[in-house]
Parts: sequence; C-alpha cells; structure tokens
Amino acid sequence: FDYAGHDVVFHAGAVQGYRGLVALVPERDLGIAILWNGESGLPSGLLPTVLDSALGLPAQRWLDVDTDFGSDSLMAEGATPAQQDKRKGKGASGNRAVASPR
Repeated sequence: FDYAGHDVVFHAGAVQGYRGLVALVPERDLGIAILWNGESGLPSGLLPTVLDSALGLPAQRWLDVDTDFGSDSLMAEGATPAQQDKRKGKGASGNRAVASPR
C-alpha cells in the first residue's frame, strides 16, 4: 500500500490470543515486525509510529487511534463458535491458524 508516498508491503494475521504484523519498505531497506500476545489491537498503532519516525514524517499519536486492521477478519475462517470456545487443554484453543509450518 502507499504510506505517505512510500510503497509498503504489509501482512497481518492472528489466531485467538496471538497477533502479528510485518511491514517492509523496500526503498529504505526497512523491515518491521510486531508480535504480541492478547486480543487488543492497540499495539497495531506502533506500526505507523515507527513508519513516521523512519520516514522522517511528523510524529502523530497513532496509539490513540483504533488501528486494529480488521480484528475478526484476521481470525481463521470456518471455525464455529463452539470450536472457538472449546479448550483442548490449558492454554490451547479450538481455533486453527490461518497458516502453519509443515
């Protein structure tokens, strides 16, 4: 996507309790990865904060803005509410990851 005139390659994803996002700015040889545990989207505001600083843009209060990047749309599709609530054991969830290692 275009961020203040700069091309940014972006991807975000989540499963219950875990979220992450990655942004690359090829022209600046810059990569940003933000990973966190929890349901809150608040850390998403870190991405535009870091981008503004790295690109020399004026600072803004991005952590005060809802930048949740779609929240529910980041969860794996096809899980029923019962599957989402089902616990397989302490700390385990019925949700499946959108992508997983082979």
